Amino acid sequence: MVRNPIPKTKESLKQWEAFRRGDQQALADLFLNQYDTLYRYGHRLYGCEDLVKDCIQELFLKLWHRRDAVGAVVEVTPYLCKALRRSIIDALREGTRRYRIWNPADEDRLDVIFSHEDFLISQQIDQEQRQRLTRALNQLTRRQREAIHLRYFEDFEPYQIAQIMGLSDQSVYNLLYRSVQALRDNFFLLLLLSVQ
Repeated sequence: MVRNPIPKTKESLKQWEAFRRGDQQALADLFLNQYDTLYRYGHRLYGCEDLVKDCIQELFLKLWHRRDAVGAVVEVTPYLCKALRRSIIDALREGTRRYRIWNPADEDRLDVIFSHEDFLISQQIDQEQRQRLTRALNQLTRRQREAIHLRYFEDFEPYQIAQIMGLSDQSVYNLLYRSVQALRDNFFLLLLLSVQ
C-alpha cells in the first residue's frame, strides 16, 4: 500500500504564519497542499463527497475570516484535520436542525469504513485475502477504524492522532494496540473459517 505523505511541516508552518498575517496566496497554497489529505480523511469519516468538499471550503473561509483570532500551531495538518472533523459534525447537525453546541455524542455519525479497493495497490494480496482483511477492518469499533485509518493510511503519528481525535497520547496507543490485536484475531478467525 502506498502512503501519501503528510505535507512538509516547515512549508505548511510558513504558509500558516503568512496566512495569519493576511497573505491570501499563502492561504491558497495551504489549501492546495492540504486538500488531498483533508479530503481523504473527511471522505473516510463521512462518505458524502459534496458535504466533505463543502466542509473543506467552509473551513478555509472561516480561517480567512478569523485569521486575526487564529493562533500559531505546532503542526498544521493535525490542526486542520481536527477542524474538518468538527466542521463535518456541525454540517451534519445543521442538517437535522439540532442545537449547534458540539457534543461528543455527535461523533457517532462519523464512521470510517474500509473497502477492498483500499488494498488494490498491493498486488501480493489476492482478492479473497483483500475481502477478508476488509471484513476484519470493518468489524473494529468506529474509533478503532478512525485511528487505524489515520495511522496506517494517512501516516499520522500517534500524538497527531491524539490531537485530531481529542484523545490523550496514551489513549491513542491503547486504541491502536487493541485495534491491531483485534485485527489479528479477526483476520485469523476469518482465515480459519474460510479453510473449513
